[in-house]
Amino acid sequence: MTGRIDKSYYSNEERRGLHRKLIWAIPFLGPIMLVGFWRKTGKMKVDTMTKEQRDKRKGDFYDSGIGLNS
Repeated sequence: MTGRIDKSYYSNEERRGLHRKLIWAIPFLGPIMLVGFWRKTGKMKVDTMTKEQRDKRKGDFYDSGIGLNS
């Protein structure tokens, strides 16, 4: 992988070194990021609103039924 980086033209040699480090870091950083993304943060309780708890007159245009009956 670093062979293509070594053969390519860089106006700044510092960037070539950074690209080499990045190429070798990606295979290790990717799984770490995925594990952190999929890890459960705890039990998250989601409140659900039932049909009886909703006030249809304060809803959206389509939720209120006004748009369907006109």
